[in-house]
Amino acid sequence: MKYFIATTVALGVCLTAHAQVAYNNFGSGDTYQVNVGDTISNSGSLVGSVNSQGWRFTSATTGSVSNVTVAMAYVLNPDPITFTIYANNAGVLGSSLGSFNVTPPAALGNPSVASVIPSATINLVAGQDYWLVAAPGNSTAWASWLRAPVGNIAPRYSLIGSTVSYTSGSSMGAFRVETVPEPMTMTALALGAGLLLRRRTQAA
Repeated sequence: MKYFIATTVALGVCLTAHAQVAYNNFGSGDTYQVNVGDTISNSGSLVGSVNSQGWRFTSATTGSVSNVTVAMAYVLNPDPITFTIYANNAGVLGSSLGSFNVTPPAALGNPSVASVIPSATINLVAGQDYWLVAAPGNSTAWASWLRAPVGNIAPRYSLIGSTVSYTSGSSMGAFRVETVPEPMTMTALALGAGLLLRRRTQAA
């Protein structure tokens, strides 16, 4: 009976574990550069060309992406922006792991931070590199990916028109990626904790 209760408690603790931060370049209190950003646009916007931007990051955790927060403001209309997480392939974009749309909540010049829970399952591994890339979500999209505080530098991907380029170090757009352990991992942790508690109970 004691073993059953201990296992149940351990399982409950593991399953209610909070999300962990895989990557974050916001400043304290989610600060960022409100008036400095990088253009995300499509050919049907007033910009008149496709602009897509992204940066490489290293995941600090292993698990499924549970939430992504970005500093993103629209210029004229709150059109959706499509974010995609890619695997890293020798310093360039690898395979797509999953995409999700973010609608900028405010116009450029105003505080504008949005969070989204991806519907697709996107798994990250601690210590591995990935890319977070923003692209226009419709033909008229025009937004600005607002930059993280000064000093946040990482390799950058850019698509301008039909030209793809990579920069070894560039000021980053502000974002945070959070993960939760995969269900099998949480179950294994719970069972392990239960066995440990059982042994302690038997030894007492």
